[in-house]
Amino acid sequence: MPSTARVPWMTRNRLLKLDFASPPRPIQHASALVVVASHHLRRLIATQLCRAGYQVGEARDGSEGIDRVRRCHPNIVVIDSMLPDVSGIDFCRTLRQDPGGSDPYVLLLLDEEDEHQLFEAFEAGLDDYVTRPFRPWSLFSRLAAGERILRLQTT
Repeated sequence: MPSTARVPWMTRNRLLKLDFASPPRPIQHASALVVVASHHLRRLIATQLCRAGYQVGEARDGSEGIDRVRRCHPNIVVIDSMLPDVSGIDFCRTLRQDPGGSDPYVLLLLDEEDEHQLFEAFEAGLDDYVTRPFRPWSLFSRLAAGERILRLQTT
């Protein structure tokens, strides 16, 4: 059995352990935007998405994220639940209300699974979520489901 390298990151006083034992399977021709305030977590997720075959953009706050979505039209947006200028839920609501914008698959990173917060997020147009700490396979399995949904919408 191969050894598993673990990289700890501190996010909001919780330890995030990511497992890099096996690389994610490639996904072709997909673009993603990572909107996360923490530079380390944003780079970590963006690097893993690049390794999986995504073209990746990054934003450190909600206003920069909305601007990049409008300019680049990513297929998938991975957003933190709490950004310096806006909540992930408000980001999602703004994104979905933009009449000229694209309609990306939105995945929210949560610190904990709160039913009220999830209800509000799905009402705002969220597609899926993952709670911290998470493993890359969990993130990529949700993104693969998002890719399937996006393919169905375009056919």
